Amino acid sequence: MQKRFLFIAVLMFLLAFGSTGYAVTQFNWAAAGIGGTYYPMSVGMSKIINKRVPEVKITIETTGGGVANSRLVGSGENDLGISNSNFCYFAVKGMKPYKRKHKMYAIAYLYPSSLHIIVMAKSPIKSVADFKGKRIAVGPAGGGTIATFRKMLPFYGLKESDLKLSFISFSDGASALRDGNADVNMVIAGAPAGAARELAETANVRFISVEEETIQKMIDKFGYYVRSVFPKSMFNTSEDVVTVGLGNQWIVRDGIPEDLVYKMTKAVFDNLDELGKAHPQGKNVKFKTAPVVSIPLHPGAIRYYKEKGVLK
Repeated sequence: MQKRFLFIAVLMFLLAFGSTGYAVTQFNWAAAGIGGTYYPMSVGMSKIINKRVPEVKITIETTGGGVANSRLVGSGENDLGISNSNFCYFAVKGMKPYKRKHKMYAIAYLYPSSLHIIVMAKSPIKSVADFKGKRIAVGPAGGGTIATFRKMLPFYGLKESDLKLSFISFSDGASALRDGNADVNMVIAGAPAGAARELAETANVRFISVEEETIQKMIDKFGYYVRSVFPKSMFNTSEDVVTVGLGNQWIVRDGIPEDLVYKMTKAVFDNLDELGKAHPQGKNVKFKTAPVVSIPLHPGAIRYYKEKGVLK
């Protein structure tokens, strides 16, 4: 009888505290579909945390992606996740597509989804300023490419009515440019975007940079855009291509203790080499840009960044 009670006591202890002796907190992480970038990045980050923070056990959940993740974390349905910087901002402010204000924090900026602007090498187009009257493939209607392009147009004194827009898939846009049915192909995605890489490998194309002044104006006005660079080795260009990007952020719901967020932040950023093995975009996660986010940082993340001297 005594052995039975002892067994039950040990079992209850393990259920409550885990094999390490720590009280274990179960977190659910909003990722996205398995075929995207969010999912493998989420898995990679969670493995690092589960390995090094014994108080935490993370379960990855498939979701609808960035728009859904800001809602899920902001409403407390999920504890952690990854979402686009702009959708985080919209959710916190209660702006469309969200119907109310959501409460959540950023832990870190991770990597950008970058705007690829591609023309044929012989094209006279040198800048977005030259787009008036041109045929432009801007990705699917309602997608991130056209949303970013619309924000950019006023800085060039342009309106949508000045352009001939085609709302087609990225791959169809690449084909249209190659076949002479479009003057510009635009894609916003984690670089290198597949359609952009295909064009660079199969056609004589040129990538257009966005002026530094325009990028800074977009950052200043909207808060959720970032400066992004394609190294010349990425698409075999003659020089680095500078463009605008939408950040992707690691987010956390309101109410998670400071100490746990501190430990999770430390686990990931002290082991970025492992994250780079989880997905190529993991190599783009940089310590110095981690605190550059579109919504308030969690106190636990702030503590870590101050400890490392990234924040004062």
